[in-house]
Amino acid sequence: LQKDLMAQIAELDAFAHTVAHDLKSPMALIVGYTELLQAEEPGLDPEVRGQYLEKVHKAGRKAVNIIDELLLLASVRQQDVHMQPIDMASVVMLAEDRLAYMIDTYKATIHRPESWPAALGYAPWVEEIWANYLSNALKYGGQPPHIELGAEETDANFIRFWIRDNGPGIPKEKQATLFTEFVRLSEKRVEGDGLGLSIVQRIINKLSGEAGVVSQEGAGSEFYFTLPAVQPDGRM
Repeated sequence: LQKDLMAQIAELDAFAHTVAHDLKSPMALIVGYTELLQAEEPGLDPEVRGQYLEKVHKAGRKAVNIIDELLLLASVRQQDVHMQPIDMASVVMLAEDRLAYMIDTYKATIHRPESWPAALGYAPWVEEIWANYLSNALKYGGQPPHIELGAEETDANFIRFWIRDNGPGIPKEKQATLFTEFVRLSEKRVEGDGLGLSIVQRIINKLSGEAGVVSQEGAGSEFYFTLPAVQPDGRM
């Protein structure tokens, strides 16, 4: 009991640090640019004013995304769901629609299989997994990113879903920490927040699967997750 309590306290400390760090950056940017707009002369060039407002808008959207993920993280901890067969093609499409602006910005190409094997899960949470994996592949993949999605059945009645990128790969010492609570992929390059893979890990634990990464420096990365397969006789 004492060990569990200490682990929860440590997680809460890391959680508080991550949230404070992630929210501080966009909020400071919003305050800074609004102060600049207030201090500028009435004759400020409209193009410059538009640039300021665009930065404020992007920072606001980033802050909202962080808050949305915090709410999701809390709901995953508290909520129990009924596992059902998933229409994975539709789930992936919804995740891509959410990231359409990033796909366009990064000039990414995405290849998908013609069909997906049938798996059990909870569609809104699985969509969140794909959105996190796709976002990372766009941000940390090659320039431009070439992303491939796929799936295969395993020998243990599970489906292994994966996403591969053409990025620089991840050093082995960092791979072990990627799915640890609130540990960042790269302090220098990260553009989002430190919660994404923590959410993936929590979701996949609730869905009786596994999540992980296979990567080699200079050869890209493959992020994967597993879900129970729908049995041929329809059993769940």
